[in-house]
Amino acid sequence: MTILADFRREDGSYVITVNGLPYHVTAEDPLFSAVDGSDAPLELPPEAPVLSIEEQRAAMSLTDLQFAMAAAGLGLMTTAEAEAWVARGELPVLALTAISALPEAEQPFARIRFAGARTIERLDPFMPALQAAAGLTDEQVDALFAAGAAL
Repeated sequence: MTILADFRREDGSYVITVNGLPYHVTAEDPLFSAVDGSDAPLELPPEAPVLSIEEQRAAMSLTDLQFAMAAAGLGLMTTAEAEAWVARGELPVLALTAISALPEAEQPFARIRFAGARTIERLDPFMPALQAAAGLTDEQVDALFAAGAAL
């Protein structure tokens, strides 16, 4: 991306052209120091790509503690259940409900996996069962992960 300062205004700010479009740069703008006093084009790093929702979800990951605290905070499990799961691997009712909805052959593995999980991935194969047991939309699960990441 090439930026060229077009002119300086009476208030000291600049009007510049960014990819053919005008842009007003004030003293508070990070570009100001680069544009102030320069007639040379300014090269900026390329903008970060916008991730698809699936790419965003693939990057969502919480520790068991973050997940338990967020789930308890949203009323999906009690604080006692959250503590028992994180401290001793005792499964909360939400997990037991989700596991019971799985095919019988998958239930033992799901119990072991959830009881011993130290990291919870948004796209974990067990997540749709948890989501269904809690009656959450995809957006609500995303919000759960966002709340957990903020802890």
